[in-house]
Amino acid sequence: MPREKGHYILLEGGENVGKGTQIKLLGDYFLEKKIPFVTIREPGETEPGEEIKKILQYRKDFDLHPLTELFLYEADRVETFHKRIIPNLEKKISVLEDRSWPSTYAYQGVAGGINKNHKGLVDYLNKITTFKKLPDILFIINGDSSKLIKNIKNPDRMESKGDEFHKQVNKAYLEVAEMFSDISVVIPYREGDIQGMQQEIRNHLNKRLGI
Repeated sequence: MPREKGHYILLEGGENVGKGTQIKLLGDYFLEKKIPFVTIREPGETEPGEEIKKILQYRKDFDLHPLTELFLYEADRVETFHKRIIPNLEKKISVLEDRSWPSTYAYQGVAGGINKNHKGLVDYLNKITTFKKLPDILFIINGDSSKLIKNIKNPDRMESKGDEFHKQVNKAYLEVAEMFSDISVVIPYREGDIQGMQQEIRNHLNKRLGI
């Protein structure tokens, strides 16, 4: 039987909640199921995106305005969706993505204050840069990143923004889950229970998408 479609699955959450690990385990699951897939991460998935990522994450000497961060992330997103996400979905290849527009809403929109000073701007840009393509399912790993970042030895620009910033990020992700309740699943972060979290993700995939 031919594949009906490729599924678009997005994993989100604050710093050090294990998104990368869960994406890798999810990839193993897709391999077991013999479902064609690609793994994508924002920012830096394309060649232009790699240069944008260097500025956003590693140039701590750049005191970037939240609006500058916003436009750089959105520019990276256009390239990612145009060159990687949409073409793969059109080929019926599933996409497993680590971070996208919910991160921009949380980090720049809420914690960065853009939503207060430029109401509606982040949501408007997110719709344009994703070509209005929403994931089939959005997993948000909910953990206290203000505490978890203390375990990071060499924090990047985003990881270095301080406890209060990351508390605001965590709250914003829960706002996203409420705004997009039809596609969102909140997975509580449980230290030392990587497999349990993965099983919870797989259970939801099976229930919602038949995977």
